[in-house]
Amino acid sequence: LCEFDSTNGTCPTINISYEGDVSSPAISGNRILWSVRHAHPNLFYCEYDNGSCPQQTLVSNVSDWFYTNPDISENYAVWLSTNPVGSDRRDDLEPGQIYLYDFNEQVMVPITENKTALGPKISGNTIVWADNRTSLDFQIFYCVYDPETQTCPNQPIISDVSNVTNQESPDISGSRVVWAQDFYDVDNDVNLRDLFWYDFENSRLVSS
Repeated sequence: LCEFDSTNGTCPTINISYEGDVSSPAISGNRILWSVRHAHPNLFYCEYDNGSCPQQTLVSNVSDWFYTNPDISENYAVWLSTNPVGSDRRDDLEPGQIYLYDFNEQVMVPITENKTALGPKISGNTIVWADNRTSLDFQIFYCVYDPETQTCPNQPIISDVSNVTNQESPDISGSRVVWAQDFYDVDNDVNLRDLFWYDFENSRLVSS
């Protein structure tokens, strides 16, 4: 981590993790979140203040669960918990369950029930991810977390999937979501990928 000093053009660095094997750092404001991939990963965070960022444990290893793909926005953190039975792989592409942590209320809330999710991202209190709960292909799901009820009803962005192929790698900023989507190029007999984005404010879907 470094904090840019505009007066002299320098950015002195500080080491905020001494665990080694750090994966997927994410930042929002002065709060930093990351996964440490030892035999089974833990999740850590720190709150930067005046040149220091003391490391704190957010989630520690439970049994054979793996904690990967963390993301953070304001007072909420999300991550993927996987439990690959019969495997010791530390694979970020292993589908799992999504959890949310509310720093204000200091509670951890399950966002999905089944081990079918990938790549959670969060902006404000809106979470997006890829999910294959309904078919072999992945589909982009989202939910809006309600801190009062501690619920986040899951729903797909595109409800009619009759002509939708595999959707992956979502990201979100404000009201807009982007993702990659497979399609078949009939003329050249090849599978390709296109980029789509969706705006929640006007329910508009656009392809690149």
